Amino acid sequence: MESNLRSYQHKTGRGERTYSEFERLATHLTLVHEDLFVPALPDMTVSVIAGQRPEDEDKLLLARMQRWINLITSHPVFKYSDLVKEFAESGQGFMPTVKPQSFHRHPSRFQLMKGGLGLSGGAPADVDNEYISLTNQIQAFSQGLQAVSKAVQANFKCRKALSTSYLELGNKMGTFSEKENNAIIQNSYRRMADALQECGELQRPQAQAENALLTDAVAYQTKNAQIAKDALDARLAGISQHHESTKTTESKLKTMNKLKASNSIKSARVNDAIEDMQEAKAQEQEVYRRCEKVNLNLKKELSGRYKTQVTEDITKTLADYVKAQIQYERQMLQKWEGLQHSQGMSVNRTSRWREGSIEGRIDERKAAALLGTAS
Repeated sequence: MESNLRSYQHKTGRGERTYSEFERLATHLTLVHEDLFVPALPDMTVSVIAGQRPEDEDKLLLARMQRWINLITSHPVFKYSDLVKEFAESGQGFMPTVKPQSFHRHPSRFQLMKGGLGLSGGAPADVDNEYISLTNQIQAFSQGLQAVSKAVQANFKCRKALSTSYLELGNKMGTFSEKENNAIIQNSYRRMADALQECGELQRPQAQAENALLTDAVAYQTKNAQIAKDALDARLAGISQHHESTKTTESKLKTMNKLKASNSIKSARVNDAIEDMQEAKAQEQEVYRRCEKVNLNLKKELSGRYKTQVTEDITKTLADYVKAQIQYERQMLQKWEGLQHSQGMSVNRTSRWREGSIEGRIDERKAAALLGTAS
């Protein structure tokens, strides 16, 4: 950990944090800063490839968490948050005790794993065109991710089927070569069978690596999009809460006015009604302030930071995917080029043998013709 902020006791330091502590930080940041977007925590699992976990699994997981905390500490608001400071400097584990009021509801463990916090109540219809557009964009993106996820799984099945087909064709070709009497053709069949077997063996890990990379990326973006949708829904819940607080204030005001107009009501009851009305009014003003803050900042967060993060994540995923595919395809190409080279040599030897045989037959005919003339 490094910091150039004056509020931190140490400018550099090292420490350990459990995944549950990261979850607490993400949850409390979301509840305290309901007008800002908190990126989804990455999952602490790595997809298995070829039946084995990656050798650098720990490094991959640490890199994911480091990137997440970098996103938090690079935020102009989060980096000054007391929660982040406590998370970085607490030596006894991170266990925040503050329970802020929020339009989000406090999530369960299952909701944290699924992604998002959820609504605190029913939400009214939105009337802000910019927020309506954002909601539609994120909804369309989520639906697109679902379609991509299904396509990735279908592609994975096709890849495995292709691997099986290569292996079966290689086996058939090897069996067929045993029935060939011509040694040269038999050798060609065997080489082809070996190449098909090797390509089939390459197809399976390629399919598994491809599936792991794309599945993990789509799963994270789905989780991230859910958090964005929950932030939008929580805004609507805040608007609904403001409407309810306004109704409560009006009701308290009517009650107070009735008591004031009555001559038979004790002054103590009137004073209590006035206090209730003032509390309701203060609550209404507080909810209104929070709603205005969310309305002002959330659209900037989702249009700016969220979309930028998604773009960077997807661009990196596609770059990693292309790089991995090139490596696998190069291995396949080497197999086929090796077969082409060996087959080319066989063809050349066969051609030379045929040319020699033809020339020998021509010489024999010439000799026979000369003998016939001499006789």
